[in-house]
Amino acid sequence: MPFANGKESLNYNPFLVGQNFGNEIARASFIPPSCTCGQENMQEMGRIVTSQTEYPPHRYPSMGVQNVSHGSQNDVVPDYKIVLDLEHPREYISSPGFPNEDYPPDIQIIYDIEMNIPDEIKQKSTRILLTFEMFVIEESPFCTNDELEIADSSGQVRVYCGAQVGRTVLSESSKLQIRFVTNSAISLRGYSILVEMYNTQCSQMFKGVNTGTFSSPNFPGRYYADDLCVWKIEAPEGKVIRVKFDEDFDIRAHEPLCVQDHLEVSLTGDFSTHVKRYCHRTRPVSMVSSGNSMLFVFRTDCCFEGKGFKASFTVIDSDDVVPKPPPEPKPPICSCGEENIQEVERIMGGKTVDPPNRYPWVVALVKKKNNVDDYFCGGALISRLYVLTASHCLERENASKIRVALGAHDSDDGPDPAAISKFILHPKYYKRTLLNDIALVKLQEPATLSEKVRVICLPTYPGFTSPNDTAVVAGWGSNGFQQGKSYKQLQELEIPILSHPTCVSKYGGVIQETNLCAGGLKDKDACSGDSGGPLFGKYGEKWYSVGVVSWGINCGLEGYPSVYARVSEYLDWITDEIKDSPPCDDDDVEILPPVKPNLENCGIPNVSEEGRIAGGVKADPVEFPWMVEIF
Repeated sequence: MPFANGKESLNYNPFLVGQNFGNEIARASFIPPSCTCGQENMQEMGRIVTSQTEYPPHRYPSMGVQNVSHGSQNDVVPDYKIVLDLEHPREYISSPGFPNEDYPPDIQIIYDIEMNIPDEIKQKSTRILLTFEMFVIEESPFCTNDELEIADSSGQVRVYCGAQVGRTVLSESSKLQIRFVTNSAISLRGYSILVEMYNTQCSQMFKGVNTGTFSSPNFPGRYYADDLCVWKIEAPEGKVIRVKFDEDFDIRAHEPLCVQDHLEVSLTGDFSTHVKRYCHRTRPVSMVSSGNSMLFVFRTDCCFEGKGFKASFTVIDSDDVVPKPPPEPKPPICSCGEENIQEVERIMGGKTVDPPNRYPWVVALVKKKNNVDDYFCGGALISRLYVLTASHCLERENASKIRVALGAHDSDDGPDPAAISKFILHPKYYKRTLLNDIALVKLQEPATLSEKVRVICLPTYPGFTSPNDTAVVAGWGSNGFQQGKSYKQLQELEIPILSHPTCVSKYGGVIQETNLCAGGLKDKDACSGDSGGPLFGKYGEKWYSVGVVSWGINCGLEGYPSVYARVSEYLDWITDEIKDSPPCDDDDVEILPPVKPNLENCGIPNVSEEGRIAGGVKADPVEFPWMVEIF
C-alpha cells in the first residue's frame, strides 16, 4: 500500500540532512553533532558522520563495520588496546616518531579504548575525554588524505585533519576507537593526544534511604555544558519509588526529539525497558517505578544551557500505589468499531473477499488528478464529523480541494466523496522527523451512518495497543512490487506490533513514546499511498484505533517495521478538538438500515480477520464502512 503523499517511504530519508557546523560537516542528524560555539577560529578541516551513512565508507571492524584501504595500500600497525581504570585513569597516544620525526607515509594505526570501572553509577557517568595537545597533519578537503577518525559505540564518527591544537573531544559512551591513516603525499609533525576518564561528579546512588532529592548541576542556576549525570535509586524488595518534579523544569533543546540536552528515565532501573526522554519545559508528571529501582540520566551538549530541574523521591509500599487502569477498555457508549459480518471463510493470497466494507470506518482522502478521483491517503472515521489521519498527508494540501470517500471499497466505483470544512494538524507536528504525525479532518456535514459507514472506537486510556500484539492495517496504497501501482480495492493486512525498545533499536532516537512500530515482515507492509490509514486492534467484538500510518523504510523490507502515530497518546488532543461531535454523539441518528445504536454494536467489522496491504488480500466491498477517502 502507498505512502505517496501517503506513508513517507525512506528511500528518501527525511532524517539525513547536510548541516554546516563550523568546519565540521554533519552528515546525519540521528546523532546530534557537537556544537562549535565558543571555539577558537583554528585552521581545521573535519567532518562528522555516523555508522549509518555511506560517506566515508565504514572502517571500524570492532564496531561492526569493515576496513577499507585509504587511497593506497597502507601498512597496518597492530592495534593498541588501552583500558582506563581507577588506577590507570589516563594515557598518551602519539603518531610514530613524534616528537622527533614526522609520521611515515602509507600507514594505518587503530587504537581501541575502553573503561573498566566496577561501580555501576561511575561507569555510566564517566566518559572518555581526548585533548589534542599537539595535532598537525596534512589538511585536505573533507580530510580525504591523512586523517584521524574517532568513533564511539553510539555510532558517531568524527574525522579530523589540519591543525587542531587544543581541541577536545568528549565521547558519548564508555568505548572509543581511533584510526590514523596516511597516504604517500605529505608527512608532517603528527599528534600527541591525552586520553583520560572524565567524570562531572554530579552522579549519585541512593540506597537504604526512604526520601531524597536530586537536581541538575547548579540548579536553579543554569546547568553546565557537556555534562553527564546519573542517579540511581534502589528500594528494598516489595517497595516502589515515587518521584515528583518541581514546576521549574527547563532543559534546552532546539528540536522536538530531545537528542541534545535531555533527561532519560527508566522506571525499571534498566535502560533496556520503560525508557522515557524529557526536554524543553515538558515537566514529567509524578511517576512511580515498576519495581524497586529507577535510573535517571541527564546529558547536555555545549550550547544553550537551561535552568534544569529538581526532583524529590519517596520510597513507599507497592500496595499504596493507585492501581493502573484495567487492561480491559471501558464499555463504549455508542456504536463504534463493529464489523459488518462475523467470521467467514476467506482465501489468502490476493483474492477478493466477500463481502466488501468489512471495516466500515476506513475512509480515503481524495483529490482530482487528471480529472479522476485519486485516493492519495487513508483515514478512519472516529465520529460523524471527524476523520483521523496523518499530518503529512495534509500539510501541503488545500481543504477546498480535498474530499473524503466514506464507505468506499473500489476506487473505480466508489461513493460520491463528502466535502470537508477544515484540517486540524497536530500543533506540535514536526515535518522534518514526522513527530506527532497525526491530524483531523472535519466534514462539512455529519456522516450518515449505515452498514457501509460506521465509526471506529477510540482507545480508552494511554498506552492502549492491542491485547494479542497484532493489529490490522487497511488502505488502497501501492502494492510495493509493481512499480508503485496502487490497488483499486481496499486491502487489509494483519501484522505484529513490536515493543518500544525493539522499535528504538531499529531507528534510534527518532522513535518517541508517541510512536508505535508494527510489521517488519517480508513483502507485507503498509506502503506508498496508505499514509494516514488506520492500524486497528480487536478487543472482544470491538475494533479500536491503535495507530495512524506515518513512515517506513521502503515497503515490505524484512526486519524494518512501519512507524505509526500511537493514537492512545493523543486522546486528550483528539477529544478536545472534536467536542462539537464526540465519538458517541449519535443517539438520534437514523442508521441505514434503521438500527438504533447500542452498547453492543460498535467496533464490529463486516468480515473475517486475515489479509494484507502489500502482500495481503482485497477487502470486501462495505467491509470497512468507517473508511472514507479525501479528495
